[in-house]
Amino acid sequence: MKTDEVKDLLKISKQIRIDRVIPKTEFFRALDKPDQKNLIRDNLNKLHWLASMKPENTNIPASETFQEVEIFSAEIKNIKNAAKVFNIVNNKIPYPLFFVLSDNKYNVVCTADYEKKQNGYLRVTKIYTSPALDNQTFSSKFKNFDWRQLSNVNMGSFYASLSRFVMLTNLETERQFKSDADPRQAMYLKQEIESLTAEAKKVDQLNQRMRLLDQIKTKRKMLEEMYQGENS
Repeated sequence: MKTDEVKDLLKISKQIRIDRVIPKTEFFRALDKPDQKNLIRDNLNKLHWLASMKPENTNIPASETFQEVEIFSAEIKNIKNAAKVFNIVNNKIPYPLFFVLSDNKYNVVCTADYEKKQNGYLRVTKIYTSPALDNQTFSSKFKNFDWRQLSNVNMGSFYASLSRFVMLTNLETERQFKSDADPRQAMYLKQEIESLTAEAKKVDQLNQRMRLLDQIKTKRKMLEEMYQGENS
């Protein structure tokens, strides 16, 4: 998906719009680690700063950690490197990112958890990525996206609701996810189930396999309870 298509899909308003292409050479010079330079050189085609959401243009107050939220997009060569590109770019920007990355076929959205460093910059502690979605699926998931429906208590809660949106794309989308459930916990449960299932397939001892299957059953029940039932 091209940058102009992403801009239209995200419905970037005039109040928050930046719409600036960051030259690859300019960003490349800001990097000091050879492995980062190699990855950006080999994977980044175009980096675009789409918007900046601040208290003065959104009426959303700053939080203790987040003063503003930046919206970026990038055209890259291989969607498998989306999280790595996100991390490298975010390490050069002192604000949380909502980042759409696209190659010729697929699109990924990234957000993160952060901790604040002494110099005021944010260190990424965990990255959340959507599944790699083809253009049609990506467009369908964003067709009802509305910035006004996100939390506006402060920039921290606003960004958390953006991350929630990304995390929910990793969970079942045909059913309604409970509004009071924590999508982080759901993601962890899903990952644990996948890991335990893979481990159970490798185990020869029956008692050990049964123990793993019991753990899988318990975690699947916990995950199931996060979704609305038929009559909820």
